Amino acid sequence: MDWQVGPYYLRKCCYELFAPQFMQAFDDTLVFWYHNTIFVKLPHKLPKRMCKMPIQYDEGMELVRQGNLYALRNGYKIFISQGLNGPWKVVFSNPASTGIRHSMVWTRNEKEEDELLFSEYTTSWGRHHIYSYNVQHDYLDTLQTFYSQAEHDSLGLEPFARHTHVMMRDPYSGYIFIGNGDGNDGSSAIYYSKDNCRSLIRIGAFEQCYRTLSFFFTEKSVFWNNDATGSTDEPQYICRLSKVNLPDCNQVASPITKFPLVHAAHWVTEELKLGDNGRVICMSTNGEVYRGGGVTIAFAHTE
Repeated sequence: MDWQVGPYYLRKCCYELFAPQFMQAFDDTLVFWYHNTIFVKLPHKLPKRMCKMPIQYDEGMELVRQGNLYALRNGYKIFISQGLNGPWKVVFSNPASTGIRHSMVWTRNEKEEDELLFSEYTTSWGRHHIYSYNVQHDYLDTLQTFYSQAEHDSLGLEPFARHTHVMMRDPYSGYIFIGNGDGNDGSSAIYYSKDNCRSLIRIGAFEQCYRTLSFFFTEKSVFWNNDATGSTDEPQYICRLSKVNLPDCNQVASPITKFPLVHAAHWVTEELKLGDNGRVICMSTNGEVYRGGGVTIAFAHTE
Protein backbone atom coordinates (compact mmCIF):
# COMPACT_ATOMS: atom_id res chain seq x y z
CA MET A 1 0.00 0.00 0.00
CA ASP A 2 1.39 3.37 -1.03
CA TRP A 3 0.54 5.92 1.69
CA GLN A 4 0.68 9.66 2.01
CA VAL A 5 -0.23 10.67 5.54
CA GLY A 6 -0.56 14.09 7.10
CA PRO A 7 -2.68 16.02 9.60
CA TYR A 8 -5.36 18.36 8.33
CA TYR A 9 -7.27 20.70 10.63
CA LEU A 10 -10.77 21.76 9.69
CA ARG A 11 -12.71 24.84 10.71
CA LYS A 12 -16.45 24.95 11.25
CA CYS A 13 -18.20 25.48 7.94
CA CYS A 14 -21.95 25.09 8.38
CA TYR A 15 -24.82 27.49 7.89
CA GLU A 16 -26.47 28.46 11.16
CA LEU A 17 -29.87 28.67 9.48
CA PHE A 18 -29.65 25.05 8.37
CA ALA A 19 -27.29 23.11 10.65
CA PRO A 20 -28.30 19.42 10.88
CA GLN A 21 -28.18 17.59 14.20
CA PHE A 22 -26.80 14.47 12.51
CA MET A 23 -25.91 13.35 8.96
CA GLN A 24 -25.26 9.97 7.34
CA ALA A 25 -24.52 9.26 3.68
CA PHE A 26 -25.53 6.09 1.82
CA ASP A 27 -24.07 6.09 -1.70
CA ASP A 28 -25.61 9.20 -3.32
CA THR A 29 -28.29 9.62 -0.60
CA LEU A 30 -27.79 11.95 2.37
CA VAL A 31 -29.95 11.38 5.46
CA PHE A 32 -29.98 14.09 8.10
CA TRP A 33 -31.90 15.32 11.12
CA TYR A 34 -33.00 18.95 11.42
CA HIS A 35 -35.28 20.19 14.22
CA ASN A 36 -35.98 16.54 15.17
CA THR A 37 -37.21 15.75 11.66
CA ILE A 38 -35.64 13.26 9.24
CA PHE A 39 -34.79 14.60 5.78
CA VAL A 40 -33.42 12.85 2.71
CA LYS A 41 -31.30 14.69 0.13
CA LEU A 42 -30.72 13.23 -3.33
CA PRO A 43 -28.35 14.75 -5.93
CA HIS A 44 -29.73 17.86 -7.65
CA LYS A 45 -32.94 17.74 -5.58
CA LEU A 46 -34.24 19.65 -2.59
CA PRO A 47 -34.30 17.88 0.80
CA LYS A 48 -37.42 15.79 1.37
CA ARG A 49 -39.09 15.65 4.78
CA MET A 50 -39.66 12.04 5.92
CA CYS A 51 -41.00 11.97 9.50
CA LYS A 52 -40.61 13.38 12.99
CA MET A 53 -37.96 11.63 15.08
CA PRO A 54 -36.79 13.44 18.26
CA ILE A 55 -33.12 12.84 19.01
CA GLN A 56 -30.35 14.31 21.11
CA TYR A 57 -26.98 14.10 19.41
CA ASP A 58 -24.25 12.06 21.10
CA GLU A 59 -20.84 10.94 19.89
CA GLY A 60 -21.94 7.31 19.56
CA MET A 61 -24.85 8.10 17.26
CA GLU A 62 -25.01 5.87 14.22
CA LEU A 63 -27.39 5.01 11.36
CA VAL A 64 -26.95 1.78 9.37
CA ARG A 65 -28.99 0.35 6.52
CA GLN A 66 -29.73 -3.01 4.91
CA GLY A 67 -32.13 -2.81 2.01
CA ASN A 68 -35.11 -0.85 3.32
CA LEU A 69 -34.26 -1.56 6.97
CA TYR A 70 -32.68 1.21 9.03
CA ALA A 71 -31.24 1.02 12.53
CA LEU A 72 -30.50 4.15 14.56
CA ARG A 73 -28.43 4.21 17.74
CA ASN A 74 -29.02 7.27 19.88
CA GLY A 75 -27.79 7.33 23.47
CA TYR A 76 -28.69 4.07 25.16
CA LYS A 77 -31.50 3.19 22.71
CA ILE A 78 -31.57 1.44 19.35
CA PHE A 79 -34.46 2.05 16.95
CA ILE A 80 -35.41 0.11 13.81
CA SER A 81 -37.70 1.18 10.97
CA GLN A 82 -38.84 -0.18 7.62
CA GLY A 83 -37.87 2.86 5.58
CA LEU A 84 -37.25 6.37 6.83
CA ASN A 85 -40.92 7.28 7.12
CA GLY A 86 -41.19 5.35 10.38
CA PRO A 87 -42.59 4.27 12.70
CA TRP A 88 -39.37 3.74 14.65
CA LYS A 89 -39.45 0.81 17.06
CA VAL A 90 -37.20 0.61 20.15
CA VAL A 91 -35.50 -2.80 20.08
CA PHE A 92 -32.85 -2.17 22.77
CA SER A 93 -32.80 0.18 25.75
CA ASN A 94 -30.31 0.01 28.62
CA PRO A 95 -29.16 3.19 30.43
CA ALA A 96 -25.95 1.43 31.49
CA SER A 97 -25.05 0.59 27.89
CA THR A 98 -24.31 3.08 25.13
CA GLY A 99 -22.87 2.91 21.67
CA ILE A 100 -19.67 4.17 20.16
CA ARG A 101 -19.25 4.99 16.48
CA HIS A 102 -19.13 1.79 14.37
CA SER A 103 -20.97 -0.49 16.80
CA MET A 104 -23.81 -1.89 14.64
CA VAL A 105 -23.74 -4.31 11.71
CA TRP A 106 -26.59 -5.63 9.58
CA THR A 107 -26.35 -9.31 8.60
CA ARG A 108 -28.53 -12.16 7.37
CA ASN A 109 -28.52 -15.55 9.06
CA GLU A 110 -28.55 -18.97 7.44
CA LYS A 111 -32.35 -18.67 6.98
CA GLU A 112 -31.90 -15.33 5.18
CA GLU A 113 -33.51 -13.50 8.11
CA ASP A 114 -32.40 -9.97 8.89
CA GLU A 115 -30.31 -9.61 12.02
CA LEU A 116 -28.83 -6.49 13.57
CA LEU A 117 -25.64 -7.22 15.51
CA PHE A 118 -24.41 -4.59 17.95
CA SER A 119 -21.81 -4.17 20.66
CA GLU A 120 -21.96 -1.99 23.75
CA TYR A 121 -19.61 0.52 25.32
CA THR A 122 -19.77 1.17 29.05
CA THR A 123 -17.58 3.08 31.49
CA SER A 124 -18.44 0.86 34.46
CA TRP A 125 -15.60 -1.61 33.80
CA GLY A 126 -18.19 -4.38 33.93
CA ARG A 127 -19.11 -6.96 31.32
CA HIS A 128 -19.64 -6.06 27.67
CA HIS A 129 -21.80 -8.01 25.26
CA ILE A 130 -22.47 -8.50 21.58
CA TYR A 131 -26.18 -8.85 20.84
CA SER A 132 -28.28 -9.84 17.87
CA TYR A 133 -31.79 -8.66 17.09
CA ASN A 134 -33.79 -10.81 14.66
CA VAL A 135 -36.24 -8.59 12.80
CA GLN A 136 -38.57 -11.32 11.54
CA HIS A 137 -38.97 -12.93 14.99
CA ASP A 138 -38.62 -9.76 17.11
CA TYR A 139 -36.04 -11.60 19.20
CA LEU A 140 -33.00 -10.26 21.09
CA ASP A 141 -30.15 -12.66 21.86
CA THR A 142 -26.73 -12.39 23.54
CA LEU A 143 -24.04 -13.79 21.24
CA GLN A 144 -20.80 -12.99 23.10
CA THR A 145 -19.73 -11.82 26.55
CA PHE A 146 -16.49 -9.99 27.30
CA TYR A 147 -15.84 -10.41 31.01
CA SER A 148 -14.70 -7.63 33.32
CA GLN A 149 -11.11 -7.01 34.33
CA ALA A 150 -11.95 -8.13 37.88
CA GLU A 151 -13.45 -11.41 36.65
CA HIS A 152 -10.38 -12.05 34.53
CA ASP A 153 -7.93 -11.25 37.34
CA SER A 154 -9.73 -13.28 40.04
CA LEU A 155 -11.25 -16.15 38.02
CA GLY A 156 -9.24 -16.19 34.79
CA LEU A 157 -12.35 -15.68 32.64
CA GLU A 158 -11.78 -14.88 28.96
CA PRO A 159 -12.29 -13.06 26.70
CA PHE A 160 -12.25 -9.88 28.74
CA ALA A 161 -12.16 -6.16 28.00
CA ARG A 162 -12.29 -2.77 29.63
CA HIS A 163 -14.23 -1.42 26.63
CA THR A 164 -15.53 -2.74 23.33
CA HIS A 165 -14.50 -0.03 20.91
CA VAL A 166 -15.63 -1.07 17.46
CA MET A 167 -17.46 -3.72 15.45
CA MET A 168 -17.40 -3.54 11.64
CA ARG A 169 -18.17 -5.85 8.74
CA ASP A 170 -15.69 -6.46 5.94
CA PRO A 171 -17.69 -5.90 2.72
CA TYR A 172 -15.40 -8.26 0.78
CA SER A 173 -15.33 -11.37 2.99
CA GLY A 174 -18.41 -10.76 5.13
CA TYR A 175 -16.32 -11.35 8.26
CA ILE A 176 -16.99 -9.19 11.30
CA PHE A 177 -14.06 -7.51 13.11
CA ILE A 178 -14.13 -6.38 16.75
CA GLY A 179 -11.68 -4.18 18.64
CA ASN A 180 -11.37 -3.99 22.44
CA GLY A 181 -9.28 -1.89 24.83
CA ASP A 182 -7.43 -0.60 26.75
CA GLY A 183 -4.47 -2.23 28.53
CA ASN A 184 -1.46 -4.36 27.61
CA ASP A 185 -2.77 -7.21 29.76
CA GLY A 186 -4.91 -8.75 27.03
CA SER A 187 -7.84 -6.37 27.29
CA SER A 188 -6.58 -4.62 24.14
CA ALA A 189 -7.34 -7.21 21.48
CA ILE A 190 -8.69 -7.63 17.98
CA TYR A 191 -11.05 -10.47 17.07
CA TYR A 192 -12.84 -11.54 13.93
CA SER A 193 -15.76 -13.83 13.22
CA LYS A 194 -16.66 -15.93 10.17
CA ASP A 195 -20.14 -16.82 11.48
CA ASN A 196 -21.81 -13.54 12.47
CA CYS A 197 -20.27 -13.48 15.97
CA ARG A 198 -21.39 -16.98 16.98
CA SER A 199 -17.68 -17.60 17.52
CA LEU A 200 -14.62 -15.33 17.71
CA ILE A 201 -10.97 -15.78 16.75
CA ARG A 202 -8.36 -13.49 18.30
CA ILE A 203 -5.95 -11.87 15.84
CA GLY A 204 -3.69 -10.33 18.47
CA ALA A 205 -3.52 -8.77 21.94
CA PHE A 206 -1.23 -7.55 24.77
CA GLU A 207 0.09 -4.56 22.78
CA GLN A 208 -1.22 -1.07 22.05
CA CYS A 209 -1.07 -1.83 18.33
CA TYR A 210 -4.09 -4.08 18.95
CA ARG A 211 -6.04 -1.26 20.62
CA THR A 212 -8.19 0.25 17.89
CA LEU A 213 -11.33 2.30 17.31
CA SER A 214 -11.85 1.63 13.61
CA PHE A 215 -11.17 -0.75 10.72
CA PHE A 216 -11.16 -0.35 6.97
CA PHE A 217 -10.79 -2.96 4.30
CA THR A 218 -9.48 -3.78 0.86
CA GLU A 219 -10.01 -6.98 -1.07
CA LYS A 220 -6.73 -8.42 0.21
CA SER A 221 -6.12 -6.72 3.58
CA VAL A 222 -7.67 -5.44 6.78
CA PHE A 223 -6.40 -2.18 8.32
CA TRP A 224 -6.91 -0.61 11.73
CA ASN A 225 -5.86 2.54 13.51
CA ASN A 226 -4.46 3.01 17.04
CA ASP A 227 -6.26 4.44 20.05
CA ALA A 228 -3.21 4.98 22.26
CA THR A 229 -3.50 8.46 23.73
CA GLY A 230 -1.40 11.36 22.54
CA SER A 231 -0.09 11.98 26.07
CA THR A 232 1.92 8.72 26.13
CA ASP A 233 5.16 7.73 24.47
CA GLU A 234 3.44 4.94 22.54
CA PRO A 235 3.79 5.47 18.77
CA GLN A 236 0.62 5.46 16.67
CA TYR A 237 0.21 3.48 13.47
CA ILE A 238 -2.14 2.25 10.83
CA CYS A 239 -1.71 -1.52 10.94
CA ARG A 240 -2.23 -3.83 7.98
CA LEU A 241 -2.88 -7.56 8.08
CA SER A 242 -3.11 -9.56 4.87
CA LYS A 243 -6.25 -11.66 4.84
CA VAL A 244 -4.24 -14.74 3.88
CA ASN A 245 -2.70 -14.42 7.36
CA LEU A 246 -5.97 -14.33 9.28
CA PRO A 247 -5.51 -17.00 11.98
CA ASP A 248 -7.71 -20.06 12.45
CA CYS A 249 -7.27 -20.04 16.24
CA ASN A 250 -6.51 -17.47 18.95
CA GLN A 251 -3.15 -15.75 18.57
CA VAL A 252 -1.06 -13.40 20.73
CA ALA A 253 0.19 -11.60 17.62
CA SER A 254 -0.18 -11.75 13.84
CA PRO A 255 2.22 -10.69 11.04
CA ILE A 256 1.19 -7.06 10.64
CA THR A 257 2.76 -4.13 8.81
CA LYS A 258 2.82 -0.77 10.62
CA PHE A 259 2.54 2.63 8.94
CA PRO A 260 3.56 5.49 11.29
CA LEU A 261 1.03 8.25 11.97
CA VAL A 262 0.96 11.52 13.86
CA HIS A 263 1.23 11.14 17.63
CA ALA A 264 -2.46 11.10 18.53
CA ALA A 265 -5.29 8.73 19.27
CA HIS A 266 -7.16 8.00 16.06
CA TRP A 267 -10.86 7.48 16.32
CA VAL A 268 -13.45 6.81 13.64
CA THR A 269 -12.81 6.40 9.93
CA GLU A 270 -14.89 7.26 6.90
CA GLU A 271 -14.18 6.33 3.31
CA LEU A 272 -14.44 8.60 0.28
CA LYS A 273 -14.10 7.25 -3.25
CA LEU A 274 -12.08 8.94 -5.97
CA GLY A 275 -13.99 7.67 -8.99
CA ASP A 276 -12.48 4.38 -10.15
CA ASN A 277 -8.92 5.39 -9.35
CA GLY A 278 -8.62 5.33 -5.59
CA ARG A 279 -10.00 5.87 -2.12
CA VAL A 280 -9.48 8.34 0.67
CA ILE A 281 -9.71 7.15 4.26
CA CYS A 282 -10.39 10.00 6.73
CA MET A 283 -9.73 9.49 10.43
CA SER A 284 -10.73 11.82 13.22
CA THR A 285 -8.14 12.36 15.93
CA ASN A 286 -7.88 14.09 19.28
CA GLY A 287 -4.76 15.75 17.95
CA GLU A 288 -1.13 15.92 18.90
CA VAL A 289 -0.33 17.14 22.40
CA TYR A 290 -0.90 20.94 22.74
CA ARG A 291 -2.20 21.18 19.18
CA GLY A 292 -5.89 20.35 19.47
CA GLY A 293 -7.97 18.03 17.32
CA GLY A 294 -8.19 17.52 13.61
CA VAL A 295 -8.46 15.00 10.82
CA THR A 296 -5.77 12.70 9.44
CA ILE A 297 -6.10 11.94 5.75
CA ALA A 298 -4.62 8.67 4.50
CA PHE A 299 -4.53 8.23 0.73
CA ALA A 300 -4.72 4.60 -0.36
CA HIS A 301 -3.49 4.25 -3.95
CA THR A 302 -2.56 0.64 -4.52
CA GLU A 303 -2.76 -2.69 -2.68
